[in-house]
Order: sequence, then structure tokens, then C-alpha cells
Amino acid sequence: MNMNQPFKYEFNEVKFYEYTIRMTIIDNTEMYLVSDLLKQYNEINNTNKRISKWLTRVDTKELLQFYKDKNLYDPNGSQENNEDDFSNIPNVIMKIDYKINNNITIKAYIVNGAILHDILIWVNKVFAHKIYTFLDEKRKNDNNYLNKEIKRLQNRYIVNKNSQQWT
Repeated sequence: MNMNQPFKYEFNEVKFYEYTIRMTIIDNTEMYLVSDLLKQYNEINNTNKRISKWLTRVDTKELLQFYKDKNLYDPNGSQENNEDDFSNIPNVIMKIDYKINNNITIKAYIVNGAILHDILIWVNKVFAHKIYTFLDEKRKNDNNYLNKEIKRLQNRYIVNKNSQQWT
């Protein structure tokens, strides 16, 4: 993905109490717009949690280095030793241009579910647990619906033109 281009994926929105969780699918991985969720959390709770602060933590660098060592990163990405060193690990964390309205585009981070949970634990353990439980239930409900649809479609009857029977 070219980081100079506006983000090209569509976000789905899910309401969780007074929060809006924005997510998208990239390479079969659900990615969450964590910068926006942190902004909402800060406004609602009068805090100042920034992903840039999370990225500077020693344990964060160790976690993201683990993903890099597993060869899950862009080998042409930044090699500087700063927060941008971990800003583009595909299917893990990506720094994107996010259009918040017609005139304003901001830099934002999207992360997978495991990294989202780690960030939210850093922000507030109870909040992290509530979000995790909510997203887990949503995923289970979505999977149950999908499985029912698959069964329904597998049990369809169509005309068998060879013998004029329904199959």
C-alpha cells in the first residue's frame, strides 16, 4: 500500500455504548482504527492516551519486534529506530492516511485484534475487557449467522432437467 495515497478501504462501524468502533478487512485480517477509538476514549474520559506513547514502550517494541522477526513485515519499510520503525507490519499495524471528512485527512493507525487488545489494556484494563468481550460476541454471532446461511444454501432445491425431478 502506498502511504501517500488516501486509505482505500471501507470501514464498517459498530456501536459500543457511546463509542463507534471502525474496522475493515485487509488480506483476511480484521483491522481496527485504533487512533479513532483512542480519540473517542480520551474525549469521553478526559484522558490523553496516544498511540505514539504506546509505541515508545519497551514491551511494545518487543511485541512488535516479535512480529517483524516472524517475517510478517514489509522488508522495504522504514528501518529507523523510532515509532515509525513499527508503523507498517502487514496484518499487524499500519499507519494510514484516514479521511475524516471531505476536507481533512489525518495520519491514523489500524491494528489487528491482538494489538488492539494490547493497546486497550495499556489504556484501561476494564475497558479492554469490555471491548474484547463485545467484539468476541459479535464475531460469534456473525459466524453463527454465516453457518446458518451456508446450511440454508446447501439445502436448496433446484430442478433436475435430466429427469424432471427436484434435487
